[in-house]
Amino acid sequence: MAAEELDRICAEDCAKDLMCYPDEADEVAVCVEYYCDYREQLADAIADAELLGCLQADQTLSRCVVALSCEDYAAYYNEEAETDFPCETEYLAYEEACAGFEVVDDEGAGGAGGEPGGM
Repeated sequence: MAAEELDRICAEDCAKDLMCYPDEADEVAVCVEYYCDYREQLADAIADAELLGCLQADQTLSRCVVALSCEDYAAYYNEEAETDFPCETEYLAYEEACAGFEVVDDEGAGGAGGEPGGM
């Protein structure tokens, strides 16, 4: 269930990326295919409290990112700031909850809704 929700929010993030960067972003279908594979990645995972906490923190962070204005969305993904960036509180909670997991995409960067600078 959490993986399906993360895939849905990820697709919203892809649409937001295209809305905010129409000349640079991938088409939504391409973005979704590349980044939004939580169900596939978690298909064989054993659900435990630590994994659930990580997924919940990821959902909270992703919802925050998708709700940002294009200006703040750009600041979240492109700024080099280590503090005082949009969704910082949610990001720090995500980092703490997911510290025991390597949450990366094929390129080694955070996926949609992942680390700042990841999309």
